[in-house]
Amino acid sequence: MKKLIVFLLFTSMFSAQNRGILEIKEDLKDKQGLTKSLSFIDARSDKTIGAIDSKGKTEEIAFGQKDLNAFFNKKFQDDNKKFGNNDIVIMLEDLKLKSEPDGKYSKITYHIKISSFIKRNDRYYFVNRIDNSILRYFPTTYAPEMATEALAQITNLFIRESYAHPAMRTMIPEDKLADYENIIIKNSKLFSTPELPKGVYSSYKQLLDLQPEKGFFTVKNNKGKVVNIKNGQDLTVPMREIYGFIEDNKISVMTLVGLLDVERDDKGMYIITSRVEQTPQDNSSIMIGAMAYGFVGVGLAAILTSGLNKRKKGDTQLYKVYIDSLTGNLIFPWTENYVAI
Repeated sequence: MKKLIVFLLFTSMFSAQNRGILEIKEDLKDKQGLTKSLSFIDARSDKTIGAIDSKGKTEEIAFGQKDLNAFFNKKFQDDNKKFGNNDIVIMLEDLKLKSEPDGKYSKITYHIKISSFIKRNDRYYFVNRIDNSILRYFPTTYAPEMATEALAQITNLFIRESYAHPAMRTMIPEDKLADYENIIIKNSKLFSTPELPKGVYSSYKQLLDLQPEKGFFTVKNNKGKVVNIKNGQDLTVPMREIYGFIEDNKISVMTLVGLLDVERDDKGMYIITSRVEQTPQDNSSIMIGAMAYGFVGVGLAAILTSGLNKRKKGDTQLYKVYIDSLTGNLIFPWTENYVAI
C-alpha cells in the first residue's frame, strides 16, 4: 500500500493525526534585517523525491505546497517586520531520498542540491549552495517523520544562512542562471591559472581568487611534511583555522582526518577519503548542517569540539570525494557505486 507523506517545510513537531503532515513552526526570520524578499525557483527536472517503507506501508515523500514560490514569499513576509534591500532567490536543483532497511532502523540517503543568489536588476550573484548526499539512520517506526524533519532543518539552515552570506562578484544574466556554475568557474583564477602560487589560504574564496594570506607560511619537518602554519608575526596558526595551502603547484586541504592532497580529473577536484572519515563523531541534530554542507577547512572550526577523527589503516574503504567547485565543500556520492581506491 502506498501512502503520501506531505513534506511541509520548517517544522518542529509532528502531527498526531497524520504521520506525514508536519506542522509549520520554525520561521524564516532575517535577524539582521538585510533581506527585502525571498523567492523560490523549483528547477528540478524530476519532481519526485522518493519513498520510505514503514509499518508495512510505502510512504511517498512530497511537498505539501504546489506553489513553492508563493509559499516561501508569503512566509518570509509574515515572519519578518524589518526588511532590507536584498532580494534573495533560492533555487532547488535536485532533491532525492532513498530508504533501505537496516534491522530496526531505516538507512536514509538524501541528495540535495540547493543554491542561493542575490538578484539585482535581473542579474544574479551567487551566494551559497549545498550539493551533497547525506546519510542518516532513523528508527523504522518513525522514519518518515524524522526524515522529512531532517530535510526541513537542512533547508531552514541554508535559507537563513543565505541572508547574510557574502555574494560572489561574477554577474549571471537571468537567461543564463541555469549555467551559473560554468560562468563562475570561467571567471575564477583557480581554474584558469596553470601555475598556482604558493601560499596559505584561510578560506576557499581566497583559494578561488588565488589570494593567499599575507605573511603566512608553512613549516616542514625533516621529511618535508608540512607540520605547522605560521603568520607574519611568526606565531602558530591553528590548522583548523585554515582552508588549505599550495606548495609546488599542489593543493592540500584541512579535513576531519587532517591535511589531504587535492587531485584533479575530468570531473573536477577531489580528495581520497570516505564518508566515515569526514563525518563528525557527534551525530546529533546539531551536526545535520555540518553533514549537509560537507565542511572542509575553516568551516570545520565551528563543528570541531573533540579533535580530529583518526585515520586508521584498513578502518574504512577510501574513494574519490569531489570538492564543490563553488564552495569548496565535500560532495559525497549519492550511490555506493563508486570506485574504491
